[in-house]
Amino acid sequence: MKIHVNSMPLTESTVVDSAIVERMGLFFSMHYFQDELILVNLLKNGGIPALNFYHAGDLSYHTEFLHYGRGPNEVIDVNPYYFDRQEDSFILNTNDYFLSDFRYDDGVVTKGQDTFIANTTINNLFITSSGHYICTPERRGEGKEFQIGEVGHSGDIRYFSDYPKTRIRYGNDPSDLATVCQATCVGSNTADRYMVLYTFLPLIRLFDLNGEEKSSIGIADYKQHAQSVDDIYNEDCTYFFDQPVVAGNHVFVLFLADDAPTGCQLLKFTWDGQLESRYSLPGGIRAYTVSDDQRYCYVLTMDSDDNDLLLKYRLR
Repeated sequence: MKIHVNSMPLTESTVVDSAIVERMGLFFSMHYFQDELILVNLLKNGGIPALNFYHAGDLSYHTEFLHYGRGPNEVIDVNPYYFDRQEDSFILNTNDYFLSDFRYDDGVVTKGQDTFIANTTINNLFITSSGHYICTPERRGEGKEFQIGEVGHSGDIRYFSDYPKTRIRYGNDPSDLATVCQATCVGSNTADRYMVLYTFLPLIRLFDLNGEEKSSIGIADYKQHAQSVDDIYNEDCTYFFDQPVVAGNHVFVLFLADDAPTGCQLLKFTWDGQLESRYSLPGGIRAYTVSDDQRYCYVLTMDSDDNDLLLKYRLR
């Protein structure tokens, strides 16, 4: 299946608010939860906690939580790209191998139970309602892209998905193929889908949560100009998809193929891979998220003085 991104009208998003981020952290991701923006800081030696909360309404600073360390209620590491939620709590992937539950109530954050996932390096993590995890294999097992295992058990791993075919040349090192086929992934238990969006390929693939491929969607308007994996290593390549975000029953993702100093695009997909909307956004986005009602997009970028800057865009 092919889709034509450029056939979808480009909606101009409108800035409705902005604020300088006073906290001097190394912010790699942002999540929306209960009308709060959670900025995840990865700078461990700067005294800034891992989680920094800002009001989604006026972008004002609210509270902070979770220092780095080895003491009570501290963490060694936080995966900035994994985020799940329940009615009154959210879940992060901490200390490499654990799911940590955090309860949020009227500006007060408390850390709850830790759940062991598996003794493996975890990327593109998704937890299914059946108690299984899906992620990228640490050792690219059996030449497959992904693995499924039971949460809390390191054995009984099943691998799925052959790497997509590509015209980009690569060597015998398995990491070269993994680089060419680098992807970011999100999942939905309600839709029974695991969506794979490729960084260097104009391609989206959809799997059910058992690992069966349901569809492969090519982007008809664009091609990768890189000829070999060396071009990718040298950043002489086209970037396509980055930072997928789940909001409501849709997936939003940055589309960079037309990226210029003046901006990029935000695409909105259904879990069946249908492109529903296309929005303009500025270039230089470090992190972003979308409100649950899909009315607003929140962008973390930098101003002309190299300050971290929060921007609030109206999408509709």
